[in-house]
Amino acid sequence: MISVIVYAQNDEQTIEWCLQSLTAQICKTDYEVIVIDDCSLDRTPEIVERKFPQFRFIRQARMCGWVASLRQHLPSFRGDILAFVGSHCRARKGWVASVEEEMGKGCKVVSGMGYIGTGHLLDRYVAYAIPSYWEDQEEADFIWDDNFAITPAILEAGLPQTDMPLSEGAGAVLLSRRLRKMGIIIYSRPSLKIDHIGNSITRIIGLWYEMAAKNAVEIGRASCRERV
Repeated sequence: MISVIVYAQNDEQTIEWCLQSLTAQICKTDYEVIVIDDCSLDRTPEIVERKFPQFRFIRQARMCGWVASLRQHLPSFRGDILAFVGSHCRARKGWVASVEEEMGKGCKVVSGMGYIGTGHLLDRYVAYAIPSYWEDQEEADFIWDDNFAITPAILEAGLPQTDMPLSEGAGAVLLSRRLRKMGIIIYSRPSLKIDHIGNSITRIIGLWYEMAAKNAVEIGRASCRERV
């Protein structure tokens, strides 16, 4: 069993696009889709409940953040493999099968890559946020928070010990850091492909700078609390 986890918060513009891509996946084993809504204030819960009743929907009454949400609901995930896709992303055809194949090789953590835009070269490019992807290495330094798979035991052991409402990006950086300290290899697997929602390059750069600044603050605060 593979549990596909989608963490959502105020994603009414993209959640249907994301979940629709998970309805047509084909793999040898069963898979479940779990949507964790972290106290959205928009129409995200309504869209999920009305259009995707076949998926398990967890609606949280208060905002917990990515790490605390996963720690709280991890015992209820049925999968031997946990696969994560961002709520603003679309899993390409065969994504679940690729997760199944790569994790079946004995890997404990695999991280894929994302693409942005459609059409010509200037409109479509690989979204390289992890430096090792540039070098096409077998191993990655960090987990791509929008596109990775991990075993439940390793996720439980690697989740940061903080109750701060961390974003996916900050949580994934701290998780990656803890995995490295544990000696767990993060394997880079280009076969795990997703599409990010299309935006102009200017918009993407702005989002990246905004997220980088926010994540840096969250990571620093969480790290200080863990040391204390």
